[in-house]
Amino acid sequence: MPAPDRQGPSGPSGPSDLSDPSVPSVPSGPSVPSGRTRPSARSGHPGHLEPRLLRAFVTVAEELHFTRAAARLYVAQQALSRDVRRLERELGAELFVRSTRQVTLTADGERLLPYARRVLQAQDELLAAFGQARPCSWTSTRRDSPPGAGSCTGPAGSRRTWN
Repeated sequence: MPAPDRQGPSGPSGPSDLSDPSVPSVPSGPSVPSGRTRPSARSGHPGHLEPRLLRAFVTVAEELHFTRAAARLYVAQQALSRDVRRLERELGAELFVRSTRQVTLTADGERLLPYARRVLQAQDELLAAFGQARPCSWTSTRRDSPPGAGSCTGPAGSRRTWN
């Protein structure tokens, strides 16, 4: 069944019925510069960003290397690249400058990074408050550590170590 039409009586560009309490007010944000697209409705929720995509972005931004970021997230490099491209498409902004030798953040990537970190931190806190662990966030003191050796931050800040 299609979603109800929330346009006002004058259509999409005319005035809307602001007195209707069933229609949530949405603050107007910055306009999208020409050449950019609005966030896609592919997920069914316009403006909805999956935390997995933000986590992929933050990890690549920290590593500045897709292969190392993919290893850190335990995903294939191709899947990580696809997720970053999807996030870029949904935001309508290029987040990384990619070359065969290096990856660097664009100005939009630099601008997104602190927001993405705060969103992920809030998600982690919410899950911890309700005793649910998200997939492990592995950390290690050595880059040459074998897979599986490291620590996992679980719910409520608990920390487990495997060797």
